[in-house]
Amino acid sequence: MYSNPTFIKKIKANVEGRDFIVGDIHGCYNEFKRLLDYVKFDPMRDRVFSTGDLLDRGPSPYECLNLLKKPWFYAVLGNHEDILLTRYMAIHRNDQKELSKLSKKDIQYILDLEEFIPYVLKMPLVYEIEHLLLDKFYLIHAEVLPEHLDRFSEEESNNKTPSEKYINYLSNLTKKD
Repeated sequence: MYSNPTFIKKIKANVEGRDFIVGDIHGCYNEFKRLLDYVKFDPMRDRVFSTGDLLDRGPSPYECLNLLKKPWFYAVLGNHEDILLTRYMAIHRNDQKELSKLSKKDIQYILDLEEFIPYVLKMPLVYEIEHLLLDKFYLIHAEVLPEHLDRFSEEESNNKTPSEKYINYLSNLTKKD
């Protein structure tokens, strides 16, 4: 598992336009684009926040990962991006144990997406988004993996489940602000 993503990024409130949240796009770029057209999305004013899982399943992973280059698109790391990074690293480390689990087609698929690795590496696990009415809210994919929790201090880690560690971490963040 990829274990060193940016944990949390803070985003200022959008005072100019609208914010949209979208779930797993999974390579379905055309469907996503149709939804943006339906809501008359304005890339100069509006923003999209994604819960990750931009690739796999659908026919357009390249176009979906290309969204990471857009200034109006914000995505947290999903498990499918985590898998991409883990497999990419296995290829470049020549990790034979991991490579034996991949077909030549899988390896080529990962290498075809190589230009997006720097963007995926910058995806946080959590967005803290300021909001004019709600103060702020948090966006996360589905979980914080245990290997991501090594960023917490010892006193936060002792005798706590991963979800307790995560909840305590977020609570402490909001107390400091």
